Amino acid sequence: MITPLFINSLNTWDQFENVIVNGINRSEDERNKPRIITREGIRIGFLAYGEHTNGIPIPANKEYLFNQIDEERIQYDVAQLQKETDLMMVSMHWGTEDSFTPNTMQKEYAEKLCQWGVDVVIGTHPHVIQPVEMKE
Repeated sequence: MITPLFINSLNTWDQFENVIVNGINRSEDERNKPRIITREGIRIGFLAYGEHTNGIPIPANKEYLFNQIDEERIQYDVAQLQKETDLMMVSMHWGTEDSFTPNTMQKEYAEKLCQWGVDVVIGTHPHVIQPVEMKE
């Protein structure tokens, strides 16, 4: 079951100062809490989402445990966090394993994230290096 796995991970990371965990949560309140670090007067916001949990089901009524890639939710979260930050980074756990080329979904979401005002998109999951692209 995924709940103990997530809770144990969160409890472990709680032991370290200055570590922000994002993408998994203990509660809806924690899911909605902004993750922001301020460095040299710059407020940096962080969001994280995943495409899937490798087949491990999320318990009913506990969808808050895992920030699933969902266009409406991501757009809402970005808009809310923009109000409180100067710079925004979004981590996306997505893509096809062992593929050196981003798939259609990755390309579409990367473009949308940029249009919504995200400054840095970090992609993870394929386990190989995929191209880096700068957008203006």
